[in-house]
Amino acid sequence: MSISIKHIRLLKYRSELDALPERKLIINTINAHSYNLAQKDAMFAKALTCSDVLIPDGVGIVKAIHWLKGIKVERIAGWDLFTFEMERLNRKGGVCFFLGSSIKVLELIMKKTSKEYTNIRMIGYSPRYKSDFTNEENKAMIDEIHAAMPDLILIGMTAPKQEKWVYLYRDLLKVNCHICAIGAVFDFYAGTVKRAPVWWQKHSLEWLYRLLMEPRRMWKRYIIGNILFIYYIFKEKFALQKSLPEQIQSENAKIAVQQVFATSKANPPIIESVQKKTSFYILMLLSIAIIVSSVGFFLYPVVYPRVFQKDLPNQSLLVTSIENTESNTPDQKDTLNQATTLSMPEIENKPEPVVKSQRNLKQGKYVLVVGSFPTQPEAERYANKLQNAGIECEIINIGNKLFRISIAGFDDKNEAEKHANQVKSMRYCENVWVARR
Repeated sequence: MSISIKHIRLLKYRSELDALPERKLIINTINAHSYNLAQKDAMFAKALTCSDVLIPDGVGIVKAIHWLKGIKVERIAGWDLFTFEMERLNRKGGVCFFLGSSIKVLELIMKKTSKEYTNIRMIGYSPRYKSDFTNEENKAMIDEIHAAMPDLILIGMTAPKQEKWVYLYRDLLKVNCHICAIGAVFDFYAGTVKRAPVWWQKHSLEWLYRLLMEPRRMWKRYIIGNILFIYYIFKEKFALQKSLPEQIQSENAKIAVQQVFATSKANPPIIESVQKKTSFYILMLLSIAIIVSSVGFFLYPVVYPRVFQKDLPNQSLLVTSIENTESNTPDQKDTLNQATTLSMPEIENKPEPVVKSQRNLKQGKYVLVVGSFPTQPEAERYANKLQNAGIECEIINIGNKLFRISIAGFDDKNEAEKHANQVKSMRYCENVWVARR
């Protein structure tokens, strides 16, 4: 059994989440990657199609549904499902059970949710990281869920393991709440993996951002996987299916299929023409996908190592709330002002600064960087905001059309890190990091 876009039942709009009844519901998401996996994994395909609610999480699925069925649906990301469920539970209060991921990630989630969702009691359980669980391990997870008596269950064990686990044990889970498999959202919310910025999300490029962030882990999923997804969709569009998925077969559907086959036998030249056109379109689309992928890999060394690996040594992101500088105490202001008067050093090839602050800044082995930008105008606009806020800064062209804004320089790394923790509370400096000259 494989999955078919033409015959799956999907939630069409985000607003329909409000109408979901508050009872036991299995809610899963589907994207291009899970669709590909379901073509070769019969149990995973059945787990998805037997969901009480299936959500289109991915622009590929949204476009495929529009092309195959002629209807428009709205992309509903796993993050959207997570925030909706948490906000709804927070309004009435209750218990949320997080199943999956590591202890570290769960601790970060608990710490963050305790501040953002004050009316929810959080309980987390981290199973062993393995492909299959023993009967004892499965029983332990189910017992933990029953002991918590949750009002919401969120599962993050990655696809397809999480969907298949819920499908196998749904009848043993004696709960009366939504059970949502949301995978990577655990890491996004905990901050261990950075989600794509809003611009990338709005332009349906979240997959490309993840590819740039984790190329070694994601290249098969998003390059080979996307080409494979296009192949499956074209096959679904033009190929004549011998059978439909079990859960949607009916007498009328069988009659419709028989009529299609009868028509195809009566008109073989038309079918042959369609097959030729299909082959041409598939070849053309695969060629475009390969070209785009090649261009992406050519641009990757320009974007990824400079912006993320070099400027963020441990691939970590500092995320803080933006606070007004007036909220700082006098002592803090003096310390911050002192930090901002230090300089951004020139890099090894010593390019001339594009923009300078009003006075020359001193040299330093380690620097505090507040941002990297692909164009000079973007860097200048951000530098103007800093200067208008009373923060002296300097823009340095670091090559490959990248411009880095610096506000301080230090000879000692520990001193630089200390000032970075102080400066990040200032407006426009919330993502400051330390970089070596």
